[in-house]
Amino acid sequence: MNHVNFRTTLAFSIALSSFSAMANPSPLPTSIGCSHKAISANLAIMAEAYTSIDDQFQPSCPLLEKKESRKLVDKFGGGTTFAHPLIPGTCLSGAVTSGTLQLDDGIEIEIDTTTSYTESSQRLFPVPADQGYVNLFATSEDGTLQAGAAMTAVHLEGEDTDGKSYKFDLLLDDHFLLTQSGEDTEDFLIVGSRGDYTASGRLTGKGQIISQPPYGPLGIMFEVRGTLCLQ
Repeated sequence: MNHVNFRTTLAFSIALSSFSAMANPSPLPTSIGCSHKAISANLAIMAEAYTSIDDQFQPSCPLLEKKESRKLVDKFGGGTTFAHPLIPGTCLSGAVTSGTLQLDDGIEIEIDTTTSYTESSQRLFPVPADQGYVNLFATSEDGTLQAGAAMTAVHLEGEDTDGKSYKFDLLLDDHFLLTQSGEDTEDFLIVGSRGDYTASGRLTGKGQIISQPPYGPLGIMFEVRGTLCLQ
């Protein structure tokens, strides 16, 4: 019996698919928009996040320990297994440094950076068998890439040009990819929300690690953008 290497087969299949796509170009990928009952809105925020610590400089996890954020997680995050407190230092607290929410109906909300913030916690997720089946990271064979997952709560407050105030809480399921240079790319799915609108949609993030142990807490500067469907 001839045994074909799985990775060789997979690479060959991808190559065939790529060649087929070039030979028969498709106009655009399929993109899903908001329903006719929802208002489409573009969100853009900048933020910085650092390892969460308490008053004694011990690792903490506001996402899971603070009452309001924990209520959001309990309501929309069922089935999630977090690394905290089994693995200390796996939670991040962030400050929103700028942001806007532009609704398609013409309303533009300027995000208030003094009251808006993020809280996140890494979660355990499935990885290849030789890396433990379930782990904090999945790592490429050459060690140049790390994939991970987290859950992030984003609290946003702001005002439109008429002075009307808005509040939103978004709970995001987050998959991220880290490179050796500290580049961080993220994919966020909104799994729950509360506030002036009910929100759904998917966001993308680009970030850069700006500090990490043993030289200090883990710190990431990042930008998040995407389309929200508001009702």
